[in-house]
Amino acid sequence: MLTFVAIPIWIAQGFLALLGVTLGRKTFFQQKDRSKMTFTDPFPVEHQFLTVNGLRLHAVSAGHGRGKPLMLCLHGFPELWFSWRQQLKEFQDDYEVVAIDMRGYGESDRPKSRRAYDLSELTSDVSEVIKALGHKECVLVAHDWGAFVAWFTAALYPAAVQKLVIMGLPHPTAWKVNLDFNQMRRSWYFMFFQCPWLPEFMLTAQDVALFDGCFRSGPIAPRNKGAVSDEDIERYKQAFQQPGAPTAAINYYRALIDCATWHNNPAFRKASKALAEGKLPMPVLMLYADSDTALGTQLVKGTDRFVKDLELHVLENCSHWVQQDKPAEVHRLMRGFLKRTEPAVAVGAAAA
Repeated sequence: MLTFVAIPIWIAQGFLALLGVTLGRKTFFQQKDRSKMTFTDPFPVEHQFLTVNGLRLHAVSAGHGRGKPLMLCLHGFPELWFSWRQQLKEFQDDYEVVAIDMRGYGESDRPKSRRAYDLSELTSDVSEVIKALGHKECVLVAHDWGAFVAWFTAALYPAAVQKLVIMGLPHPTAWKVNLDFNQMRRSWYFMFFQCPWLPEFMLTAQDVALFDGCFRSGPIAPRNKGAVSDEDIERYKQAFQQPGAPTAAINYYRALIDCATWHNNPAFRKASKALAEGKLPMPVLMLYADSDTALGTQLVKGTDRFVKDLELHVLENCSHWVQQDKPAEVHRLMRGFLKRTEPAVAVGAAAA
């Protein structure tokens, strides 16, 4: 069935690639050399590399200090730690805020095998990063693909996730329950990405025009036109042009389909079962976008059936890139959630 659906998509995209090469060969293959570009951090942050599961993962932190709880941020496709720049600055006084380049992205290592990107590996990375930073638990904040990993991390390593903040992605079980033809049409790229080499070719064509579509001119672009600058796009493009980077990013999708179909992955089944049965013990904040052209708002219906302590907000006039498009609103809602879910202090303890 999967092949039956995928083959027409592969043929259509192959035709578009051939058409692009035929009609605009020079433009289609155009690539700007960004290898020598340097970018200034948006404010003072600390860069470090963590050795996790045999890989070096790039981590960027702000607010490091004795006794501060950890807030760990996971980015989505096709981004970097940089997508959390405003949250790093906003929460640094109260948390040790750390944003990583997920495996395969940015300055982190890129294993070649597609199986290296299945959810058992990705969730283990998160668990080990928390330990490598000297913590036992964290407030886990995540967007898009990072959010998918965060849901599964919370299911497999619940003791490591004190609170969960999800942006721009539905609960995996609610997604499955609410999946309709309209969403299948929107998610056509899941099948396209199963094709060998063609997705890499298309995503890097026309000087990595993928990022212009995502952040500037496409229907998925931020509604706040100043959310992502031209320099920000150049930063993203430079990272995506590194050898092996497009394949690594696409392998997230390939490994997910493998886990969901033929690959026997006990961790995936265990986490899926826990999520479907509503067994997450931690409070969850979900921030969804009303103008997300990739993931429809119908996908969050009935999420409260699968999450015991759920706070869900659908942000108006907001694109898929939630934390970059509406940072002030995101910060306000996060602070309210974090305050609401603070542990209660016993009267006697407070008096002491």
